[in-house]
Amino acid sequence: ARLQNPLFMVPAASTLDALFYRWGAPVDDPFAPPPRRRVWLRNLERLRIDVVVWTALGGSDTAERRWLASTPQRFSRVYADGQVELWRVRR
Repeated sequence: ARLQNPLFMVPAASTLDALFYRWGAPVDDPFAPPPRRRVWLRNLERLRIDVVVWTALGGSDTAERRWLASTPQRFSRVYADGQVELWRVRR
C-alpha cells in the first residue's frame, strides 16, 4: 500500500539538506548538534507539516515534546494515549 501523505523526521538542528542522502556525499546527522527551536519551527513551515507525531520511544522529555506542549498558539494536541501523541500545527 502507498502512503497517502509524505512522512518526515523534521530536523531540529540542521538544514533540510539533512533529510536526504546524496550518493557519495557526507552524511549529515540532523540530531548531532543540540536541537534549536527556531530551526525546527522554520522546517515545519517549509515542509508544510500539518500534524506532528510524537512517540515515547525516544524518552518523554525531548526538546520537541517540550516545544509542542509549551506553544499552544502553534500546536494543539488532538490525540494522546501515553505512548503516542498527535499534534495539529496551527497556521
